[in-house]
Amino acid sequence: MRIVTRGVLLVLFILIGVASYAEADVLCSNVGTGLVSVRATATACRAGEVLVNPVAIGLVGPAGPAGPAGPAGPAGPAGVGASTAHFAFAGHIAQNTEISFFEKIIDQPLSPGNYVVIATASAVGSALRTDEGVQDEKSMSTDCQLRNGQNSVIGGSRSSGGFSAFTRDAHQITVIGGINVPEGTTGSVTLFCRDAFGGVELDGAAMMVIHIGGFF
Repeated sequence: MRIVTRGVLLVLFILIGVASYAEADVLCSNVGTGLVSVRATATACRAGEVLVNPVAIGLVGPAGPAGPAGPAGPAGPAGVGASTAHFAFAGHIAQNTEISFFEKIIDQPLSPGNYVVIATASAVGSALRTDEGVQDEKSMSTDCQLRNGQNSVIGGSRSSGGFSAFTRDAHQITVIGGINVPEGTTGSVTLFCRDAFGGVELDGAAMMVIHIGGFF
């Protein structure tokens, strides 16, 4: 009678199970006999069995050689590049007239590209004054606009208040706009301000023009 040791049985059952291991989930070894069984899932090992690690017993071979490099992907979009900024300024302006019209405050020429424009006008109000001794307050409504080279409005802002012989409202107005100047052309951006009921007055103005990559 031939006696098969536990270690031999373990090896035999492992070798028998290798053929079907690709279709099975796990191997389970009986603690008492060393017999190895193929089970469908990791939770299917029965009482008295332990899960066998295929890597630990050498059933998983070494990694194969690296495959060939894949083809290069498509080129990405061009970057927007660094943004640049330009500043322009204007001093005190007083338009002493009772006829309301927009006064040109700052005019900035532009080369081709995309721009964000931020302009501020300080202490904007009416340049008109009531006669001395007249205490009745008069209304004022001051506007500022950004316009492109075609005189189209690309941004605007308004403030309102009043003035008399003793008081005069004044406001800071900020206007924001965006402009595109096509290739092969030149453009400009201009800040205009007015008072709706007469002449406009302001202490000063500033414009920041930022050259950007584009709009979305």
